[in-house]
Amino acid sequence: MEKVTALIRSGRVDVSAGPGARLACDEERGLFRVDGPVTGAARYADVLVDARVHGFDAERDVMPLYPNLLRRGIVRKWANPGLNEPDFVPGGLDLTPQFHPVRADDTVEPRITFLGPPSEGVMYHQIGALRPNKDHHVIRDILCWIHAFMPRENSSPARGAAARGAAARGAAARGVNGAGGQRRGGPRPER
Repeated sequence: MEKVTALIRSGRVDVSAGPGARLACDEERGLFRVDGPVTGAARYADVLVDARVHGFDAERDVMPLYPNLLRRGIVRKWANPGLNEPDFVPGGLDLTPQFHPVRADDTVEPRITFLGPPSEGVMYHQIGALRPNKDHHVIRDILCWIHAFMPRENSSPARGAAARGAAARGAAARGVNGAGGQRRGGPRPER
């Protein structure tokens, strides 16, 4: 937003039409006309660009993944319950704080996680709001998501190596050879 503010201050971006701007075609001039009902400004433009990022809707996604997950009941859409009015259902998935989807039958699917546009609604995940070296909630959400399936390494190389050695000894004691969780004596049987 600092970049946008700089563009406004330098006169390269004009926001004078203000809130609730209305668009019309000025056929005489062959231009678009943008009128500001609050500010009274009228601006003309050669080109109109619809620069909005389209909202995510799992049910209407052009790729079959999300509609199929919904149809099979593996995920459901998040809804903000309305009081004396219909629920607000923006299109994102119903997720736990650990980013696991809530299934159609109200159970949690722990084998899957979602982050980004599918989490919109239940979470506020605006990637464009990220700033380096800041304690931003999107960074915390991403770290929570990562730590749910990726073990944390110790920052000290010596202690990290010791922890990995202890984990390997524990796996050996359980009969795991470290190759993708396979048991000693060969691969897991097919399901």
